[in-house]
Amino acid sequence: MDSERAEREQAVADFERKYGPQEGAWYRLVEAVIVGDVRLYRIAPTVGFAFGKLPTSSQTRYMWPGR
Repeated sequence: MDSERAEREQAVADFERKYGPQEGAWYRLVEAVIVGDVRLYRIAPTVGFAFGKLPTSSQTRYMWPGR
């Protein structure tokens, strides 16, 4: 199995683990991803921000150095 196909199968497994099996209009998405009919993009952020809006506002910065 080539590495690109293995990465695509891992993306499908991760998607289904998070969102469950796909039905309806998304039924053939799994096949399309695995065979390469769908473009996949890997995003590797170096900085991320989170903001809270409860009675007391807050903010946090996340950093992933070395990417």
